Order: sequence, then structure tokens, then C-alpha cells
Amino acid sequence: MFQADKEKAQPSGANYLQVPYKGPVSFKSFEKKKVGNTEKCFVAEAKLLGEDIQGNDCSGITKEYVEWNPEGKGDKKTENAVNRLAYFASHLAPPEEVFDIKAESWEEYVDKTIMLLNQHSAKDRDDIEMKFVGSVYQGNPKITTPGYHSFIANQDSENSLEWSQSEQQDNREYLEVKNSSPTNPEEADKIEDLGDQSF
Repeated sequence: MFQADKEKAQPSGANYLQVPYKGPVSFKSFEKKKVGNTEKCFVAEAKLLGEDIQGNDCSGITKEYVEWNPEGKGDKKTENAVNRLAYFASHLAPPEEVFDIKAESWEEYVDKTIMLLNQHSAKDRDDIEMKFVGSVYQGNPKITTPGYHSFIANQDSENSLEWSQSEQQDNREYLEVKNSSPTNPEEADKIEDLGDQSF
């Protein structure tokens, strides 16, 4: 039987983020979906609106923030995932409403968070900044959100986003590895390539 896979038949030469980024974003979507082999992940697709750390224009490039489904990974992982997602959502919807969300399962928590973000038109906000840091894991360079609470800000944030010394070092290591390895279009920064994040 011959049948195409719609997801795998999409354009593969699309622009993707190749250099760490800290700057303005707008959101295209908030979804609960399968990422790699993990079901029910929270995925926010951000459109970048500024320049990467090397001054390259990133306008129009999209990057996904993923909060991985923590079910079956213990109470601490679950608590961390819920708190990270709440931290993210509280920059896009009224914090008091975000922290009022109660759910009996991860899936229900994600559904309620998405509903709240959509209810408050989070995709229409123009005051959001995000940070995507470089990292190298087992020799593979990747760009992800930091694994702790310091990757999104809005006009009401007490502190603007800044690179920590550790992040600057990680970005340098990422660029060294990225620049020393040959470019392979098959190794585009796909969501399936990301590893589980924790903080």
C-alpha cells in the first residue's frame, strides 16, 4: 500500500532557527499534541520577530516551546512541568486566572491552559519576548528554551530577559559545534529531535 504521510511531505527547506535568539515573538498556536513518541505535550508555536545573537534577521522563523507530558515520571517531574507551563501562561493571560487552574490530570491541565490562553487572545499580544538558548547534548547541537523559569517576559515583567553567564557559555559551545559540523538538511531543528526538558 502506497500512502503519503502528510506531516513528512511538508517543505523541508524551510527556515529554522540556527543561532540562539532572545527577542520579540508572537504566537501562531497553542496545542496539545504528540511530540516524538510522547503524547499530550503542550506545544506553543512562536513566530520570531527580531534578530538572533549574531544579528541575523529572524523575522518569520518559527520555533516551538514544548512542555513535555510528565505522566509516569514521578511527582517532582509533574510538579515541575505544571509550574513551568503556569510560568509560561502567566505572561500571556492574567496570572491570577492561570494559578487558579485546577485539574485531575496533565491532559486536563493542558486543555484548560490552552482554553484560557485562547480566551485572553494570547496570540494577539505584541509585548512578548522569549529566549532560546543553544546547548550541546551527546555532541548534538540544539536550540531550546532554558529548563528553568527565565525564558519569557512581557511589558509587566520586573526584569527583562538577559543571557546568564552559563547561557552565554552554552551558546558559545553550541556555535562551535554547529560551525564545525557540515550542514545536513536532514538535521533541521525539528521538534522530534528535542530531548525532554526539566528544571
